[in-house]
Amino acid sequence: MRKIYLSVLLLLMVMSVFAQTKAKPRHNDISPSNPDKIEFMKGKMIVCPGIFEDANTFVPMAKEVEEALKGQKARGAAAAKTTFIVTYNGFSPAAQRAFQAAVDIWANLISSPVPIRITATWRAIDSGNTGGTILGQASPADFTRNFPGQQRYNTWYPIALAEKIAGQELNSINDPDITAEFNSSAPWYLGTAAPGANQFDFTSVVLHELCHGLGFTASLRVNSTNGQWGFGTGSPFVYDHFVENGTAQLLINTANFANPSVPLKDQMTSDNLFYNSPTATNSNNGVKAKIYAPNTYQAGSSISHVNDATYPSGNPNSLMTASASLREIIRDPGPIVKGIFADMGWKGTSLLHTRVKNIENTVSKVTIKATITSDTTLVAGSAKVFYTENDTLMTNAKPLNLVRIGNTNDYSVDVPITKTPSIIRYYLVVEDDYKRKNTAPAEAPTKGYYGFSVGNADVTAPFVTTNPPTVVPTNGLVDIFANIEDNFEHGIDTVYVEYKLNGVDQKPFGVKKYNPLTDDKAYSQGRNDAFSYLAKTPFGSLKQNDRVLYRIVAIDKSKNKNKTVLPAYLNTPGTNVVPTPDYYEFIVSDLKTQTPVTVYLNTFDTANDDIAGIGGWGIAQPTGFTNGALHSAHPYKNGGNEDLQSNTIALLRIPIQLKQDLDSATITFDEVALVEPGESGSTFGDSNFYDYVVVEGSYDGGASWIPFEDGYDASRDASWEKAFNSAGVNGTFIGADGKSYQSSDSRGTATSALFKTHTIKMLSSGDFAAGDVVLIRFRLFADELTYGWGWVIDNLKVQVPPPPPVLATEQSAERVLTLTPNPSPDEILISTNLAKPGRVKMEVLSSKGVKVMEREFLPEVNTFNQKIDLRDLTVGTYMVRLYTENGVVVKRFVVNK
Repeated sequence: MRKIYLSVLLLLMVMSVFAQTKAKPRHNDISPSNPDKIEFMKGKMIVCPGIFEDANTFVPMAKEVEEALKGQKARGAAAAKTTFIVTYNGFSPAAQRAFQAAVDIWANLISSPVPIRITATWRAIDSGNTGGTILGQASPADFTRNFPGQQRYNTWYPIALAEKIAGQELNSINDPDITAEFNSSAPWYLGTAAPGANQFDFTSVVLHELCHGLGFTASLRVNSTNGQWGFGTGSPFVYDHFVENGTAQLLINTANFANPSVPLKDQMTSDNLFYNSPTATNSNNGVKAKIYAPNTYQAGSSISHVNDATYPSGNPNSLMTASASLREIIRDPGPIVKGIFADMGWKGTSLLHTRVKNIENTVSKVTIKATITSDTTLVAGSAKVFYTENDTLMTNAKPLNLVRIGNTNDYSVDVPITKTPSIIRYYLVVEDDYKRKNTAPAEAPTKGYYGFSVGNADVTAPFVTTNPPTVVPTNGLVDIFANIEDNFEHGIDTVYVEYKLNGVDQKPFGVKKYNPLTDDKAYSQGRNDAFSYLAKTPFGSLKQNDRVLYRIVAIDKSKNKNKTVLPAYLNTPGTNVVPTPDYYEFIVSDLKTQTPVTVYLNTFDTANDDIAGIGGWGIAQPTGFTNGALHSAHPYKNGGNEDLQSNTIALLRIPIQLKQDLDSATITFDEVALVEPGESGSTFGDSNFYDYVVVEGSYDGGASWIPFEDGYDASRDASWEKAFNSAGVNGTFIGADGKSYQSSDSRGTATSALFKTHTIKMLSSGDFAAGDVVLIRFRLFADELTYGWGWVIDNLKVQVPPPPPVLATEQSAERVLTLTPNPSPDEILISTNLAKPGRVKMEVLSSKGVKVMEREFLPEVNTFNQKIDLRDLTVGTYMVRLYTENGVVVKRFVVNK
């Protein structure tokens, strides 16, 4: 069921290159999709173990770095290329000095005008199933896309690199750019000379981890069945753009390998991946760098390192191998890593431009300006603007030379206006001696270009974007921060917020222009100073379970005083029609426990506050249901935000610590999802997938959310789809232009007879790991068109074990141990009964008695069922030994291939 989707005036279409962040283009595009606002995503740690093999090797620092460090100790010497600011948690003075030695090396290897902030933590780290001792783990604190100067379209960049390219802070100055942790239990050498026997050189490991934090990090991951990239966003990391197989097929090219897919997984476990970075290849004697892609995927390690066997200890490129060895001293990343970093953007050119807005008056020329900075040399005469006048074909674009203004990094050129009215479409280009063609916007004109009109009256309302909160803690002071842009040069006149507190109307408050010099600089994330607005803590102190509804009103300075209300009205204002306002909504709610639980159960038969519901979610028993359940609003509302979208959320307030194996870390619930089906053949993430429901997790306290599995709609079940299509009614929605359009909405309703049981394996995506502490939420997404009844969830079970099997003959506890299948080539299930729940230690020994595996478990019930991976074991006979509180049980098994 789909609806009429009407176009709007050409004037709207020339507002900008911007488009909404999902794939479906917004009405005012003048070009192929190009995103309209800076977005952020939290990083995920790359894990780096140590192996207890004595390397006793030394890779010296680069001569230019050594000379620079010597010079910086002398009075009047030049400063480092980059400023690093480190926040230490738990470090001793000796550990801080060894850490700083690695920081000083990077500070003289890379160049950035923006300080790079590191949060470093010294703590005991559980090595889990890594096969060694985890020495450290690190990641960019954030990834970002759609930032000023970005050169790869629709790509996530590590925040430190993005800030270098943009020449400004992009996230909050109170937030780190790199997060890193180091194992306080490891046998470290913290000096500057040579490690002793059985010691790991701390400075070398820090140098390695900071490399991950600066961007040596892939989004290419493997789950139980598929390879995938982009963390469900459809956008790769900048690192991913260079990863290819032995036949030069790029892994992120979906014409080669679907994302996600089994063939992609096969590539990522092929031990045959390479890095096609031109600079790295040139510095490696024309040989492409080999990437670490073992046949058994190593979560948090595979793809994000160079190959250990190719670059062993002592090799100049050995820093970024997957594991460190004893007495391995490295003071330089090596030519391969330096080349990779250069091609990612750490050495290159920044082309920064603020697009020209529409001009109401008649003018004869318009000045286009740019700021161009480079770590290398620009090709003379290559800085140009290409433009068309009243011509949609960018192949007809005319070039104009950008002229440098004095000795500055600023350039400008006047574009002639020969007709009134006119529409100018344009993009900027500059080349450097790395033979890179840098454009603004990214990958123009294929992926996008800018546009503005001259001589047209302003009849369009301001464009407002914001990131509304959903659940905030009682100790959190909520601010309203929005980007508000008018598509004409005269700008914004007034911004204010209307709101309700617990259903009661409150006095509106104004929102002022953001001033980065005087306002709290923590608001740098996601802002553009040219059109950012901030209201500091306008709601004051809020208490548990307070619920706030609010909407933003913006009026421009045109003669028409065009006004935007966001979210939009739920109906069409008009003669004898009272408009029904829509609102953003957030609830004040603390997490229920500071100690994560491993098991959670809720039948929703009685009211409880375990769920924080936004947008109409709550425990109810509507007609057609025999008991209470967790319900969305019925019907759910259409999208009304700046992207014409809506997200309603039910958040489980209790953190869950994920269990150790795929079959235990599950969410099971009964549900009915009567939400609009997408077009036939569409899949989650496609622009024509339309409305959907999805279950998501967050491993960073709610800062970012990742689906446990793909979202779905009423087409998941034939009875749901039949109910959704059983009744309909014509309705209206408000378009981006403020006009009314028709839609056909579902009036089909659900009953308990439509319940289906759904089980989600939380570890199957590969984005979450055993031991992670996660939050869980249920989200219903709707676009601006057709809507329906909604979603209901009942009998929620998180990691609740299945009932124990009924044995035909009860035998003495812990004497019945089954191993299936036996023999086995790849995995085996170990099952037994326990006298009572308690700690279980498992050992696997070879036929010669050598221990090849050791793990511990803590079952909550008196049954023990665990799968173990045998793929790393050679063919032969083995013995599994279980230690429990009441004794030991042993059984043999065979590995065959």
